[in-house]
Amino acid sequence: MVLGITGKYCAGKSAVSEVFAAWGWHIIDVDRLGHHALIEKRDEVLQRFGRGLDDGAGGIDRKRLGAIVFRNRTALRYLESIVHPSMVAMVDHELAEIGTVTEAVEADRAAAGTDRAAAGGEKPKVAINAALLYPMGLAERCDRVVWVYAGFLARFRRARRRDGIGLLEMLRREHAQKRIRPQFYRVDVDIVTVTNNGDRTTLERRLHEIVDS
Repeated sequence: MVLGITGKYCAGKSAVSEVFAAWGWHIIDVDRLGHHALIEKRDEVLQRFGRGLDDGAGGIDRKRLGAIVFRNRTALRYLESIVHPSMVAMVDHELAEIGTVTEAVEADRAAAGTDRAAAGGEKPKVAINAALLYPMGLAERCDRVVWVYAGFLARFRRARRRDGIGLLEMLRREHAQKRIRPQFYRVDVDIVTVTNNGDRTTLERRLHEIVDS
C-alpha cells in the first residue's frame, strides 16, 4: 500500500508520518528530498535568485530563499520548475528500490498468481509525506491520500513555536498555499481527512481506522 500524506503548512503532516513510522511504515519525506534537490540544482538556484543565498557550506540558505519565494508567486513557480522534477524522480527511485506497487497493480499480480504475499513475502507499506503531493503529481502514485487538517490559529501557533514566524509571514505562506487543496486536482484517489488537534491518542485511533478500512 502507498499512502499520501498532505496538508497545509504546520497542519501536522510530520506528526502523522511519525505515527506510521512507529508502525513500521517506510516514510518518504519529500521535504527532505527537497534539500537534496536544492544541492543538486544549487548553481541554477543561485544564478536565478542571487549568490547571497549561498550558505557557505555548499548548500542553499533555505530560510532566506523561502522569504523570497513566499513573497513572489512568480519566483515560487520558477523555483518549483527547477527542483520539482528532481524531487519526483527521487520519489520514484525510492519507490522502485522498496519494490512497492499500488493496490491496483497488486490485484493484477494476485490474479496472475504472482502476488508477493502469496509467495510468503510481506507487502511493503509506504507513506509519501508531501505538502505539494497534488501539484507535483505524486498523488497518482498513491492508493489513498490522508489530508491532514488543522485550523489556521492552531497552525499559526505551531509555526511560531517551530519557525518563529509572525502573522504577516504566516498569511503570505497561507496565500502561497492556496492551491494545496485536493479539490483542485482531478485524481482518482480516495481522500480521507484527519484532524490534528494535538491529541496523539485520537490521531492514532483515526489513522488505525484508515489503514484498517
